[in-house]
Amino acid sequence: MNICIYFKYKVKITTKHCYLSEENETIYDNIWVHDKNSIEKELDGGKLIDLIVQNLKESYLSEFKIVGNELHFEYFNYNNGESSSKCYCIEEMRLEDER
Repeated sequence: MNICIYFKYKVKITTKHCYLSEENETIYDNIWVHDKNSIEKELDGGKLIDLIVQNLKESYLSEFKIVGNELHFEYFNYNNGESSSKCYCIEEMRLEDER
């Protein structure tokens, strides 16, 4: 994969979260909530690189991998067991896509 600061990219960001519910009756009620969402953004290459760097600097980053045009970030909070993942599906926008 190649990211150039002069090109525009369409990025689909899919996130999944697994976290402890705030509505526990006691401290021993470990109720896990699973959440998933996705958004699409159009970014220039420089902003895309900045976004990738921000994700790599996250304190609970546990795994990073590149599969084709997808970037996968896995996070695990070892203090409470919560986890999350992000997938960036990156497509270069051609001139005809911008019309």
